[in-house]
Amino acid sequence: MKGLKIVASMPAISLLYIDGDQLTSAGLRSLSKAPFLGNLWLGDHASANFDLAILGDFPALADVTISGSSITNERLKEVAANQRLQGLHLRDCASLTDEALTTLAEMPNLERLQLMGTTTFGPKAMNDFKAKRPACAVY
Repeated sequence: MKGLKIVASMPAISLLYIDGDQLTSAGLRSLSKAPFLGNLWLGDHASANFDLAILGDFPALADVTISGSSITNERLKEVAANQRLQGLHLRDCASLTDEALTTLAEMPNLERLQLMGTTTFGPKAMNDFKAKRPACAVY
């Protein structure tokens, strides 16, 4: 956690990639103090051990990439609670179902949704999402 406090104190940090299973809620909370961190990538193991709702505490966070099977529909609701997110990139999140798209459609500022290796959504759910969020680019 001490290392993340140091990273958070770096005045110009705007992008960060984290992987590994040592990240905790306390560590993420420390990192949320980074004033200009706008893009956060949480690798396969990093997203498994902490409260994703903490992402809402990041003052400049606009884009999040989450990778791995530890992301479920319920955990995605924690991410969707961040009303400022403009970009969400879900990679290899095989546990998600159509319910996830219903949750994501409620994010008012979501402009970009990437679903790489996350192919568990049915055509009806995808069409419903696009109907509700026509300005959101899905790729």
